[in-house]
Amino acid sequence: MSCLTQLEDLYMENSILQWGVEGLDSGRNNASLAELKDLPYLSTLYLHITDPMILPKDFFSKKLERFHILIGEGWDWSKERETSTIMKLKINASIQSEEGIHLLLKRTEDLHLDGLEGVKSVSYELDGQGFPSLKHLHIQNCLEIRYIVDSTMLSLVVDFPFLVSLSLDNLNKLEKIYNGQPVAESFSKLRILKVKSCPMLKNLFSLHMERGLLQLEEISIIDCKIMEVIVAEESGGGADEDEAIKLTQLRTLTLEYLPQFTSVSSKSNAASISQTRSEPLITDVRSNEIASDTGLGTPMTLFNKKIEFPNLEDLKLSSIEVEKIWQDQPGELSCWFVRLTSLIVEGCRNLKYLFTTSMVESLAQLKRLELHDCVSMEEIIIKNGLGEEENVRGMILPKLEFLKLKGLPNLTRFCTGHLIQCCFLQELWIEDCPALKTFISNSKSTDAVANNQFGETNSTLFDEKVSPFLLLFLLVLQSPTPVQHLLLST
Repeated sequence: MSCLTQLEDLYMENSILQWGVEGLDSGRNNASLAELKDLPYLSTLYLHITDPMILPKDFFSKKLERFHILIGEGWDWSKERETSTIMKLKINASIQSEEGIHLLLKRTEDLHLDGLEGVKSVSYELDGQGFPSLKHLHIQNCLEIRYIVDSTMLSLVVDFPFLVSLSLDNLNKLEKIYNGQPVAESFSKLRILKVKSCPMLKNLFSLHMERGLLQLEEISIIDCKIMEVIVAEESGGGADEDEAIKLTQLRTLTLEYLPQFTSVSSKSNAASISQTRSEPLITDVRSNEIASDTGLGTPMTLFNKKIEFPNLEDLKLSSIEVEKIWQDQPGELSCWFVRLTSLIVEGCRNLKYLFTTSMVESLAQLKRLELHDCVSMEEIIIKNGLGEEENVRGMILPKLEFLKLKGLPNLTRFCTGHLIQCCFLQELWIEDCPALKTFISNSKSTDAVANNQFGETNSTLFDEKVSPFLLLFLLVLQSPTPVQHLLLST
């Protein structure tokens, strides 16, 4: 290979060669990696080296302009490439310190790191200049990393100024993404943030990192045992901490398997609630309304007024312990979810209901609603404590196409007193809901439902406002006590 002195581009994608080792393979014809150092015009290199121990010293050249280099086992070639410089590294501490590796890291736009040894602060120890070219960073299976950025070790360095996506997976000792006071423009282009299996991480960012949040389009947090909030307040904050953070670009939010999660922000709900009403409220699902009570505190809600999500489209909540997702009387909070099209809630065992009438009225764009394995759920929509039996305007879900209710052992009805307009409903699933006797209960039949008396009631699933063009109606009943009043009218 060393005779190809004019070679400029070398592509060896999906090819794993048995490279010869310099000084050990004199009797074999295998090309060695050392020969690549003798190609003076080589500017493009696509290469997978499964055994990092055969890397010759000073292997990587400053002349490389485009590269896709995989080192270590277990890597796949990327099918979609948005960048021209990609590195995927699974290497030991001695190779991490190679000067050639550090030279390429400074120019890499897409970086994957697996099993780093001896690294506690990624930005400080691997680059020192904040990775000014990096656009995508994925880190996994690194057991010693405590911080992605530690500004206490670096002064006046803008970290990850062009980073678009950040993925962190199985980092057992990760305590903070950003430790210390952030420098302006750090993470300012970040659009996608995914965190999974980081058992020591309590939050994603502090309020001081607000500028690094404003371009976020997707947040996913999965299986973080002590994760409490997305944004945390810390001592020593300024007066602007009373202002809400507006995540105007966020479209997707996924929260799964977070047993300690309480709210999107650690901002106390007390102030927000007091601005909305003079007394706290509690839920009495059996009476189908919200009742006031001055003697009891109000449970923490998942969403509060500290962070706004005006363009959120997809929300998935799985196995979190919150008692309420939204405030009972959300006020302007309801306006932040007017673009929500998909809502999936599963394994949230403390939820007794999903919406109040005040909240559901803002969900005119909702197309998909799924509820799974919420063992305390008794009703999906309950009305606010308005003291009105009639004259409460009907709830409209004009764009709902898919509705699934599964594994809800205490669900007795979908709602009370109103028929729902679902003109585009195509698919309905009801599975393993043994207490569901009637789908919609009017105010006169509530007591009858509770006492299993159906002879004089007439509860219907949908009225004539269901679309006559219903393409697919799929009903699955797997409960010992089936729904007794179920009617589809077109």
